[in-house]
Amino acid sequence: STQSTWDCEATLERVMGLLDELENEDEGELIEDLSYDGASLALTVKGVGTFVLNRQTPNRQIWFSSPISGPFHYDMALGPPLAWVDSRGGPSLHERLKQELGEVFGDAAASRL
Repeated sequence: STQSTWDCEATLERVMGLLDELENEDEGELIEDLSYDGASLALTVKGVGTFVLNRQTPNRQIWFSSPISGPFHYDMALGPPLAWVDSRGGPSLHERLKQELGEVFGDAAASRL
């Protein structure tokens, strides 16, 4: 649906916005590569690996691949509140990103997500 596509884009753009900010701050020293093409966001962190967020339009999902915790699929829960929930019942995408970005960049940076 158009709603889930828009929400997916908004989510990816929000994450990219934070990573853009971090790249220009002290934490930027950890970022080896950062790219976003509107459907896929890739962040490579020195000594950690590559995180990838992909919009999966046909499935209305966001797929997340992490060098820390592996692959996950997230479905939109219509809430309230709106959230991307793990298809296997784990933490929401927002919670997982805060946790993993916190491990990499520190909790203060991750809390801005």
